[in-house]
Amino acid sequence: MLHAFDLRTEYKNQPLGMDEPCPRLSYKLKGDGKFQCARRITACKDSGEVVWDSGFVRDDETLQILWAGRALEPFTRYYWQVEVTDDKGETSPASEAVFFETGFLNYPWSALWVGNVPGIYRRRFQLNKTVVKARLYVTALGVYTAYINGKNVSEDLFTPGWSDYYARVQYQAYDVTGMVAGGENVLGFELSSGWYCGKISRAWARGQYTFGNLPAFKCELHLTYDDGSLEIIPSDKRFSTLLGCVNEISEIFNSDIYDGETQIARKGGSRWSLPGNNDMQDYPVSIVRSDVPVVWQSGAPVRSQQCIKPVAVTKRGPGHFIVDFGQNLSGREVVRLRNTQAGAILIFRHGEMLNEDGSVYLENLRDAQAQTSYTCCGKEEETVEARHTFYGFRYLDITGWQEETLDAGDIFARVIYSDLPRTGYFSGSDPLLNQLYSNILWGQFSNFLDVPTDCPQRNERLGWSGDTQVFANTATYNSFAPEFYTKYMIDLNYGRTDDGAFPQIAPNPYKRTNPRPGASGWSDAGVIIPWIMFVKYGDTRMLEQYFSAMSIYLDGQIRNAGNSLIVKNAMHGDWLNANCATSEEFISTAFLGGMSALLAKIANILKRYSEAEKYHRLFLDVKAAFGEKFFSADGDILEKTQTAALLAFHFKLVPDNAVARTKTFLVNDIRITHDTHLTTGFLGTPLLLPVLTELGEVELAYDLLFQQSYPGWLYPVLQGATTMWERWNSWTKEHGFADVCMNSFNHYAYGAVGEWFYETIAGISPDMSDWKNAAFKHFRLAPQICTQLSHAEAEYDSFRGKIRSAWKKVDGKLVWEFEIPANTTVVTISDTKTIMVNATVDERNISYIKPGMMVDLDQWGTVAM
Repeated sequence: MLHAFDLRTEYKNQPLGMDEPCPRLSYKLKGDGKFQCARRITACKDSGEVVWDSGFVRDDETLQILWAGRALEPFTRYYWQVEVTDDKGETSPASEAVFFETGFLNYPWSALWVGNVPGIYRRRFQLNKTVVKARLYVTALGVYTAYINGKNVSEDLFTPGWSDYYARVQYQAYDVTGMVAGGENVLGFELSSGWYCGKISRAWARGQYTFGNLPAFKCELHLTYDDGSLEIIPSDKRFSTLLGCVNEISEIFNSDIYDGETQIARKGGSRWSLPGNNDMQDYPVSIVRSDVPVVWQSGAPVRSQQCIKPVAVTKRGPGHFIVDFGQNLSGREVVRLRNTQAGAILIFRHGEMLNEDGSVYLENLRDAQAQTSYTCCGKEEETVEARHTFYGFRYLDITGWQEETLDAGDIFARVIYSDLPRTGYFSGSDPLLNQLYSNILWGQFSNFLDVPTDCPQRNERLGWSGDTQVFANTATYNSFAPEFYTKYMIDLNYGRTDDGAFPQIAPNPYKRTNPRPGASGWSDAGVIIPWIMFVKYGDTRMLEQYFSAMSIYLDGQIRNAGNSLIVKNAMHGDWLNANCATSEEFISTAFLGGMSALLAKIANILKRYSEAEKYHRLFLDVKAAFGEKFFSADGDILEKTQTAALLAFHFKLVPDNAVARTKTFLVNDIRITHDTHLTTGFLGTPLLLPVLTELGEVELAYDLLFQQSYPGWLYPVLQGATTMWERWNSWTKEHGFADVCMNSFNHYAYGAVGEWFYETIAGISPDMSDWKNAAFKHFRLAPQICTQLSHAEAEYDSFRGKIRSAWKKVDGKLVWEFEIPANTTVVTISDTKTIMVNATVDERNISYIKPGMMVDLDQWGTVAM
């Protein structure tokens, strides 16, 4: 019998404050049945009133099921559950009920914007009746932490997140029923500048600040009493600020995303947010005028994910220590100080590498201060931790601690990133490959802090769309990320240029002050990310939502080129290639062709058949123009770079008479001209191994992956890297550190190779020959065996359930184990030379399963070959 589990609403697990009027429901299946033949969804209010009973619907779909019950009401909790009938005719009991709770759903806010300065705000209120339900709805222009009676209302960090404040700001909803009590209560807020009005990235800033000038917050506390009455406590003039005595009661004196945080500790601590503290002067608040729309939080929350202890603490001199956490990360330090001296000032600086003399390398931060300054208050024990900022670092440079020692047991690093459940796992027999995989994961962890940033350390930390699109496929194997990309795509679309191009960064604080045009390979994220969301999660809503924007973007490129199909808007080229540049025209035209073909697919899925035909014709026309421009009449590619050949093959633009010669050029350029080394940058590198695999050059792909000398993926690993580097030569033995103006040791773009670990080494890959196969409803298991590994294993917990593929060489034979979710099918494809029969350790003498042979549909299996 099959049973439904892991029920989700709009990808979320029991969300509060959801304002989607027609939410999508999804669930997984487990049990000894193979297929779902029918499903029934029932839903009710928390009062027990039934609002939807679908009856048994003969359908095998478990994902993206549209709500078809009564219209949702604001501030209401709904419970839903699922029954399924399997292929044996057995019907399961109803699943455990899960809830979602709506928020405002266009109901007007009664609250006002309060603030105008970073600092502390509070409101006292009396409760004379019994509260049975309490919800806090809150947002900010800036970053807030909310307290009720001295306790933080949530584990969420950096709320309300970073959005395009020109267009919207998110609010959060919290169940605070257990935090309020009879008598006096205090609702308090710490408010800082955050991304809204802190210092902007100086890369483009020209000295300007971000979206606004001063921070503010907005909140409503909804109290439902046991007599059924409702009281709303909104932000208004009844709040007060403690700014005038902030230095007497608060540790936070100043906080900035890029420059860090200054804390002046006071023995009064956080008593300001406790009831009964009337000895502090309250000052009137300012009401702020803002018309920015407030929307529900569609993205994932940011939270502390783990804590890492130091691997070494080294004293460099009087009052000077260096802490090594052994892992480059994004987050902040937590340091416990004992028997401090009042007035002593400690400075905590953050770096990713060490200089030759053992000091912390800080030059690549550019002009970001990235430090915590802490003034002690003379307690027996004090704890230092920034609250409204984060750092990218492995090493912590501490000055000002005058004791002889600093105990490693009193220090840890708090790792912070968006709360995305881990879905992908990989391991193999080679330790360097495993470390590379770890570096890919940590590059993602470090840069998925509400926005897919390029780096977490210097004065940038921007949501570059080029980095985002090349890594999205890998990211969605590693983590369950649909909420994350749903939120990012909203900001990407709000940041579109006047001619309809998707922006180079999102959210885009420069949209009004320093606008920039779209850029090929970057702007194409607006097409590529929705496609990946469809492939991985079956999300057609995103395709529908942004189809018009995609069309406008593609059409605009041709219009801007004077109706020519040879376009030129790749201002970043093949970013940070290894001294082997590809022309703007080649890159732009290749992406135009590729996106035209992709948009034709999307139009077919959406049943926009006339537009599908339009963009298919455009693809053919671009392919013809591309072939005429960039290939000779006898079939030679005219731009002799690996990236040029890869783009042409990946986007199916190579003329028929040029396929053989272009493949020969690519293989020879890698194997012979560059002695099995890559020369590619941000756009070419993600295509290297997949294209070689499609061309039947799997052995070369493996050799390239396992190349240990510069440039290549394993070179940084051998230098001790624990995250992906921005440059192939961020540091080399011969030249030391690369250009200090742009040299991050925590960039995830080159980690896009991770998709190949899942799709080729382990052989878990989508089959999109039919759009109904989306979200791994039907997929491929096709591991490619190599001489460099004796075993490899991957798991991917897809939206439908866990897929596992593991192979190992045992006594001269190959053993392959696999597991697939219920209600899915899988096929092994021999035209990519995959599943091996009677294979020996000498992989050159192998026979293959016949094309299209179906694997037995049991949910697990072992093939000894």
